[in-house]
Amino acid sequence: MSQEVIDLTKSITDVFKKAGFDVSLCDIRSCYDIMAKRGLFSLIVKVLSNVDSFSSEHGIEMRRIAYYFNVFPLIIAYKTKNDVLEEGTVYNREGIPVISIETLENLLLNNIPPLVYSDRGGLYVKIDRERLKEEREKKGLSLGYVADALRISKSALYEYENTEKGVLLENAIKLEKFFDIPVAKPVSILRKIEKDTGEIKLEDLKKALERNILLKLHDAGFKVVPTEKTPFNAVVKERNIIITGIGESSSRLLKKRIKIVHEFSMMIEKDAMFIVDLKKNPENIEGVPILSRKELEKIKDVEDMLYLLYSKKTD
Repeated sequence: MSQEVIDLTKSITDVFKKAGFDVSLCDIRSCYDIMAKRGLFSLIVKVLSNVDSFSSEHGIEMRRIAYYFNVFPLIIAYKTKNDVLEEGTVYNREGIPVISIETLENLLLNNIPPLVYSDRGGLYVKIDRERLKEEREKKGLSLGYVADALRISKSALYEYENTEKGVLLENAIKLEKFFDIPVAKPVSILRKIEKDTGEIKLEDLKKALERNILLKLHDAGFKVVPTEKTPFNAVVKERNIIITGIGESSSRLLKKRIKIVHEFSMMIEKDAMFIVDLKKNPENIEGVPILSRKELEKIKDVEDMLYLLYSKKTD
């Protein structure tokens, strides 16, 4: 992680905390770097210097986490490969909203939402079409008259008043100046994520330990969704969602992963567990139950697993 990204991450964290969010950092390689929660509202955030370095694989995993844990994904960056990100503008990468830290700060601390979004062909605005039409009719002006005055087509003006089609930023500015009223509508940085169809098959997992453990959980009756580029290895579902990590040693990285997963699970109010291939395991670390492979082999069904899990859990 570059110093630029480290500094940006700190600044973003400060903004969230000032806005009353609880914040957890994921300071290992992952598809997200920050989790922020206020009330029932949670975000996972990827921090980048250049947003064009964001890979499709990271996008898939961010969307997968967002879907299963009902959180909103967001990317915060300085620039694209060509330009700095415009303040007050929402961009998009891999189906995930992208903004600058200035846009975040305006939204959370100054209650100033973004009004512009980037799409193919340029920058656009969503306008209040009812107000636009009402204002034109109140002034007794025809579509043709306004279109001619603003040097836009009559058909385009008709679409602005009657459809949800975005308006080019330059035309939105013309409309606001002509009618002397604000017509731009706020652009949301929250995007509800639908389920991706391309889930990883358990049989295709490359690491034998991970593959064997997750297949065992599947055979016990759980729905198992493997993840990549996350501090955990899978989302395991039956009646509840269990965030599941797998480890091969008692290394510092494993302990760091467990701490990150513990904070993540607490913020989204889901259970977590780690299955570790060690001769001697503690009952839990950071309150996260630690299961051995030997214990896992004795599991016959979901009830066995849940009983073992909750017997090791601490509040």
